[in-house]
Amino acid sequence: KFFPGKRTWTAFSTHASARFADFLRTGRDILAVLVVALAPTACAPADPDFGIQLQDINLRQAENGLSVTARQRLDLSREARAALRAGVPLRFRIDVSLRLAGGMRASASESFVYELSYLPLSRRYQLKGPDESRPATSYPRLRHALAAMTTIELPVTEFKAQAATVTLRLRSRLDRAAMPGPMQLPVWLSPDWNHDSGWQAREFELNG
Repeated sequence: KFFPGKRTWTAFSTHASARFADFLRTGRDILAVLVVALAPTACAPADPDFGIQLQDINLRQAENGLSVTARQRLDLSREARAALRAGVPLRFRIDVSLRLAGGMRASASESFVYELSYLPLSRRYQLKGPDESRPATSYPRLRHALAAMTTIELPVTEFKAQAATVTLRLRSRLDRAAMPGPMQLPVWLSPDWNHDSGWQAREFELNG
C-alpha cells in the first residue's frame, strides 16, 4: 500500500488550498458581476413618468368591416430613449380582440405594429405604421413622432357578425421580444422597459 510521505502530503495540501482559494475568488468575482448587473433592476424604483395609457376606445362599422379608434398616451422611459438614440428601433404592438358578448372565444383577433427608429445622419425620428402601402414618415423631434401615435385607427376585417353586442379588447405595448438578442434579458428584467397598457375592454352595439 502507498502512504504519502509528509513532504508529498504537504505539497498536495498546499496545491489543494491554492485551488480552493482560486475557486472562492472566482465565485466572488462572478457574484460581484451579477450584483452589479442586477442591482439597478432589483433596487431602482420604476420611473412613474413613462408608460402607455389607452383612452377613448371606439368601434364603428366601416365599408370593409369594422374600424377601431383609440387615443393613447405614450411616454418613453429614459432607457428606451437612450436605446432609440443609439440606433435600436422600438416596435409597438397593438392587439385587438373582438368577440360576441358572452362568448368564450374571440371571433376576430389581429395585431398591428408601429416601428419607431432614429436616423442619425438627418437627426430625425422615423415612424412606420402598420399599413405597409404607406411610406414611413420622419419627424424632427421625438415628441412629434410620439404625437403621431396618439390617435390610432385600425381596420378589423375578420369579424363577420353584422348585428350583435360585441366585446372589444385592446392592448398597446412595447414589443420586448423584438429587441436585439443581447438586450432581451435586461429588457425583460428591468421595470424601466415595461411599456404596456394591459388589456382594456369595452362593449359596443352593432346595428348591421
